[in-house]
Amino acid sequence: MAETLAEINGGPDANAATVTTTVPILSFKLKLSTQFHLFCFACSASPKYINEHCILSEADGNIRNITLSGNANGLSAIDDETVAVTFPNGHYIEIICVATGEVKNKIEVDGMCFQVAYRNELLYVGFDEKIEEMDLTGKTLRRVPSPTADIGYIAATDEKLFVTDLEKNLLYCCDFTGLVLWEFEDRKLEWPMGVTTDNDGNVYVVGSSSHNVLVISPDGKHHRELLNESNGLKDPIGIHYDKTNNSLLVL
Repeated sequence: MAETLAEINGGPDANAATVTTTVPILSFKLKLSTQFHLFCFACSASPKYINEHCILSEADGNIRNITLSGNANGLSAIDDETVAVTFPNGHYIEIICVATGEVKNKIEVDGMCFQVAYRNELLYVGFDEKIEEMDLTGKTLRRVPSPTADIGYIAATDEKLFVTDLEKNLLYCCDFTGLVLWEFEDRKLEWPMGVTTDNDGNVYVVGSSSHNVLVISPDGKHHRELLNESNGLKDPIGIHYDKTNNSLLVL
């Protein structure tokens, strides 16, 4: 399985201190390549479908299959060696070493846990109508009302949560009280799945049915289609922004 890797480069003003939120997404230049990287992305193609395997694509192009302890749903990379995986029916989350498949920690939760995002030693776990912030031991720090009862995928920054609603083709941006700061809807975005952010706060979302990737400004007011079928995208399900290498990985 190959992934599309896009190196993102801003225009001449992209790194200026006075740059506005509209400049970065309008000045992006993409350098595309199709290659393999160490990347463990998802346990399933959709939150609606679950299985017991996690596919790992390694730097040399090898594909490994990690057998999981049960029916899994969501996954988020913690670092290069570990991932967090949710098990809705079992009401637990596992912290797994991707090299060995060893379960380093098992977190019991109260209810069916679906999607998960990781940020600064914290997990953001999606339940039916709420998102819980917890540490890696499973201690719940706060509960955030979800902007939708049909949580698709989650991404987190220091101040905001981003949640996709697959059925309504919406992307929500909310704060940690659950207040919706803005929502994004566009005819170009159908069945929004994976979502991620870059160092400047821009938001990237894949449209699985629209076969594309959109980038949205931090205030939600501006957007641009970065990738589509002409770039070889077909039914994309996930996306990850590598903040170290300034690269966008689409699965």
